[in-house]
Amino acid sequence: MRLVIIESPYKGEVQRNLRYLRSCIRDCLSRNESPYASHRMLTDALDDDSPAERALGIEAGLAWRRAVVTEGPRGALCYVLPVFYVDLGWSNGMWDAQALYDEDARFYEIRLLPKEDPFFKEVAPTVPPPAQRDCSGLSALKDPTLDETLPTGGG
Repeated sequence: MRLVIIESPYKGEVQRNLRYLRSCIRDCLSRNESPYASHRMLTDALDDDSPAERALGIEAGLAWRRAVVTEGPRGALCYVLPVFYVDLGWSNGMWDAQALYDEDARFYEIRLLPKEDPFFKEVAPTVPPPAQRDCSGLSALKDPTLDETLPTGGG
């Protein structure tokens, strides 16, 4: 299984965003990926409305961006792959994470859930499924400078 970090919205419409995150986790698992979502786990332990605890949670979650697995193909270093799920748009936290990945020259993927995902039935009509949205800009991924060192397997 490939290791991935999920970046998706949390703050704001928290209950809707948690339902969305569950769909993102299912999508990762269907791609033979083992997902990590700090904004799910750490918000259970910390108060997201406390600026100090929110900052600690963000710092702890972003520490995973430097995680390296040494059992890659041909003995190469393998990085945990960040994946941004953007069906609901970009939160400030997602923009901040993207800036750090860019600063580190890290490859990441931008994803949409499959149009048949149950999430879209739960929130319809506020979020149209991918087939009804302009997704033309999503194919522009960051330059995969680390592509050969990413774990193989999955989608």
